[in-house]
Amino acid sequence: MITFRHPYSLIFLRVDKIEPYSKGILLPEIALVLRKNANNIDKVGRFEDEKFVLILPEKSKKRAIDIAGKIKEDVGAIREGLIISIGVSSNPLDDNSAEELFNKVKIAMEEIEREGGNCVKAA
Repeated sequence: MITFRHPYSLIFLRVDKIEPYSKGILLPEIALVLRKNANNIDKVGRFEDEKFVLILPEKSKKRAIDIAGKIKEDVGAIREGLIISIGVSSNPLDDNSAEELFNKVKIAMEEIEREGGNCVKAA
């Protein structure tokens, strides 16, 4: 089990409707937006096909939600009509594990899916 002794947050991004776009062009553009919104200690990675994850050390939930909103705005500017969903979870306590944090963000993503997608939701 991985634990941290400082607050950190997780942002999980999913492209909901990628079919009308070329993955080979769109996904690298999204990755660039994510890297531009991350600082030098944040970690950005691809998670499965149309999913990305950002690990944000030393970021509160409020700051992570602000970053997620900016990412949604910037990614939305890449292509008109692009639909993405972003889940955010944070660990303000020393006793939560990375696995628990990931489970929280999965719950947020499930809620987004039930609500039709294309939004930012924090768990």
